[in-house]
Amino acid sequence: MSNFLVDPTKTFGICFNHKVASTSISEIFAELYNITNMIPENDFYRLQKYVNPKNFEEFIKLKKFTIVRHPIERLYSAYRDKIKKESDSYARKRFYLEQKRLGKSSNPSFEDFARFVLSQKYSEMDSHWRPYAYNCNPCQVDYDGILKLETLNQDWQWLQQQTNVSLPLKHLNKRKTGLIKS
Repeated sequence: MSNFLVDPTKTFGICFNHKVASTSISEIFAELYNITNMIPENDFYRLQKYVNPKNFEEFIKLKKFTIVRHPIERLYSAYRDKIKKESDSYARKRFYLEQKRLGKSSNPSFEDFARFVLSQKYSEMDSHWRPYAYNCNPCQVDYDGILKLETLNQDWQWLQQQTNVSLPLKHLNKRKTGLIKS
């Protein structure tokens, strides 16, 4: 339940996955709750404490949705955004410490990153590359819809029809990694 963002009317929830329109979804929920001070700072990590289901009874009444992305596209996006781009994120620090311990290059390849991810236990993985099954429990949660990033504009219109809530997608990062061919 901790990965679910719930609308203020307690009608629906979206299981949140990083690197899958997460900024767009976060912006929408911040606006729905009128806590837009997070938007300029891109400080959405605090959002979940405001918009999670409060209890199991609330959770089971929700229409439930999640959004997925091709797993290799998602992993490459995490590599590009969290490892290659200069930042002081915990994920990046942890990765580079492991690289140093292994005597690896300070300019890691995607293959190095993939090996690092595969060497981790799910419970230890950063949320930006942890598998959907661990974040959103699709075998235990009866989802009303699973939307795909690759078709999100159409899928989002369908979600709005299902929830009777107007939620415009403003910031959809259309940058593709180019790894997966249509």
